[in-house]
This record gives sequence, C-alpha cells and structure tokens, in this order.
Amino acid sequence: GISIFIDMARWILKVNQNESVDDIVDFIGEYESPDVSVKDVLSELGMIVFFAPEEDAEKLSNDERLSYVVRDSERQISDTSVNEYEDTDVQSTTYQYIGSQSSTAVGEFGGVEEYYSHLELISRRNQTSPTAHVYSPTKTGRDVDCYIVDTGVNFEHPYLQGRVNRVPGFSLNLSSKQDGDDNGHGTYSALFCAGTQCGVAQNANVYSVKVMDNRGSGYNSHIAMEINSVIAHHKTKVEYATQNNVHPHPSILNFSIGMMPSVSYPSFVKDTTGGDYITLDALKTATASG
Repeated sequence: GISIFIDMARWILKVNQNESVDDIVDFIGEYESPDVSVKDVLSELGMIVFFAPEEDAEKLSNDERLSYVVRDSERQISDTSVNEYEDTDVQSTTYQYIGSQSSTAVGEFGGVEEYYSHLELISRRNQTSPTAHVYSPTKTGRDVDCYIVDTGVNFEHPYLQGRVNRVPGFSLNLSSKQDGDDNGHGTYSALFCAGTQCGVAQNANVYSVKVMDNRGSGYNSHIAMEINSVIAHHKTKVEYATQNNVHPHPSILNFSIGMMPSVSYPSFVKDTTGGDYITLDALKTATASG
C-alpha cells in the first residue's frame, strides 16, 4: 500500500483588532481541509490555537483578517531544575523571624552575613548608611493579586502558606501537578514577590499559573492560554467590584521566564521585525486590560 504522511503541527494565529474571532473560528471549522481544526479560542487576546499541516497554515495566513500565523514552539527557562541541586549545595541558617521581617538579612552562612539582594537593591542605594539592610515599605501588598507565570508554586511553603491560589478555569495540569511546582523556579519567583520573610509585597495574594513543566519547559501556546485566563479573571474581579461598589483587587502579572524569538520554525508574519510575537502581544494586551 501507499503511506501518506501529513506534517501536522500546532499553530497560533492573531485576529486583526476590528475582526471577529468567532468568524475566524467558523471559517476554520468549515475549511476545505479536514486536517485543519481549532484547539483553543483565546478571546481576550484575539488569538486561536489550531492544528494544521504547514501548507494549510500558510494559506490561512494570507487571509486579510489575520495579523499573523506562527507555529507553536517550545521554550525553556533553565537547563537545570532548582530541585536538581545536591544536598551538599544546600546551606541552612539558625536565624528565625516571627511575623513579617523588616531586615534584608537572610542569615549567617559560614560566618558570613548574607542579605536578600532584591530587597537591598530597591530599598537603599547607599549600603554604608545607618539604615542599610533595612526594608520597611509603607505598603505591604495587602489585597493585591500577584499572578506567577512560571513552573508553578509550592502551596505549602511556610513563607507562602495560606496565600497561594489557582486561577479559576485554568490548568494545563503539566506533569500531573495542577499548578504545583515540581521545578522550583516558580516558587522562587513567588517568594521574591510576596514571601513573608523575603518578598517585596509580603502580604500580597499569590496565584500560581503553571505553564512550564519540571524541566522548565513549555510552549508559547501555554503562555498565551495563561495570559488569556488571567485577563478574564481580572475582568471578573472588576465586574464584581463595580456591581458591589467596592474597589477591585489590583492585578500584577509576574513573567520571569524571558522572551525568545522562535527562528527554527516557519512563521507567516506580515511584520518582519522579528521577536516573540505571541508572548509580546499577549503581555501588551494584558497591560491594556488593567
């Protein structure tokens, strides 16, 4: 017999601002090739994730209603998982803090005093002043929601316990961990943002949004789906606040996994200036949404 191989791939398209996402979904559903199908509709971003052979994806990209069609690609934040360090690499300190600390001190390691560098950098320029190594902000982030877009967050970490939430309606369930952290990078990010002893905003709420697996790897489509869900959740909060005449919780999206152009895959982009179109577009839309 004759074997026919179809190079099927996952793609992301962006609908022009004044066009209807639903119309494009219907158009793909009625497309001439049965190999083209919609996977996810990201209405807040005006994007659609779909499956198609490269030839059909290129044909779709010629539709004047679309800004671009880009092949989904994998990205990685790190070659090494935080959890892969040997036990001999881990050092501990006998320092103990009760409640929210006002010092930037981490502890004493091998007779050397260490400090949280991120708190040092934002709290003081002159490290020889009498108030060096002091972090005492006037605002602590209470009622602020921080969305950590990363490898997940450790819900049971003692510096975060009781403040880590999940975004309603979103979970890729990577590595069968829901939004838990099996790498470590995301928990570090959450601690820098809102850790009781080490965070910039030590009373903020944390939302774990896992888009990377235990290897620190994920796809652009994962990130787009996450940002779409965060925008939808933010709008729900604003709508509730408006209806009940209260102030909505401000939303902060922490994105610490970098942006890299996907040059190894074919992309059909009318704007040839280069860059990570999917992530940049999604983040711009999130910013415009408040």
